[in-house]
Amino acid sequence: MRALENRAKLAIEEVRRDEAIRDARAAFELARKRLGERDPRTVTSAVLLAEAHQHGDRDVAQALREAERGLQFALQAFGGQADHPHVIYARDVRGRALCHAGARPIAPTPR
Repeated sequence: MRALENRAKLAIEEVRRDEAIRDARAAFELARKRLGERDPRTVTSAVLLAEAHQHGDRDVAQALREAERGLQFALQAFGGQADHPHVIYARDVRGRALCHAGARPIAPTPR
C-alpha cells in the first residue's frame, strides 16, 4: 500500500494524472480489502484518490464524487470527529473539489 501511495503522490506532483489515479485506486482497493473501510490507511488512500482526480485534465464531477467519498470514509472511521486531522484534511480536499466544480466559498460567520 505504501509503495502505491508513494507512487501516486509522486505522479500527482509530476502531474501524471492517469498514473496517479491508477496507483491511488490500487492502494485504496488494497486497503479496503485487507484493512476494512474504517481503517485510517483506507481513509488516507480514499482521500489520496480524491486528490489524484484534481490534477491535470480533471473531470470535476468525478473529482467531487471521490472527494465526497473520501470525506465520508474519514467521518465514519473517526466517529464523526470534525476536528480529527484526517477529517480536516478530507474536508480540505473536498473544498478544493468544490472550488474546481465552480462552487462559491461560504463566507465565515461573524463572531
